[in-house]
Amino acid sequence: SAEREIQIEKGLKEIEMVWEDKELELYKYMRGTEDRGWGLKPVDEINQSLDDAAVYLSTMSASKFASAFAEDLKKWTATVSNIAETLEVWMQVQKKWMYLESIFIGSDDIAMQLPEEAKRFEGIDESYIAIMQES
Repeated sequence: SAEREIQIEKGLKEIEMVWEDKELELYKYMRGTEDRGWGLKPVDEINQSLDDAAVYLSTMSASKFASAFAEDLKKWTATVSNIAETLEVWMQVQKKWMYLESIFIGSDDIAMQLPEEAKRFEGIDESYIAIMQES
């Protein structure tokens, strides 16, 4: 039983070490020659690591020897889940922003036809660019 507890402890340390060094990668987003800020690079590799960590945490949590590490397992399970959800939403927002940006920034004609929507997007655009600049 002590051996199994040591395995769980090592597993938790391994997960912590993996996630201490993970970084999101950004890229310079350009529209033609115009600098439009930053974009989040695809996160497929990070998503795979999140899935792997979730499975590993679930396996460790199911062990009858996990009770001594219940709080840490719960914390890491919640953390991995929160990261996955945040990245999913972030990528959805980025995709929608890029779509709308191509409509409202890329075409004066559409902006003239939909002035209220263009004005609204202008505020969203400024906010999005500021948020990505801080990332």
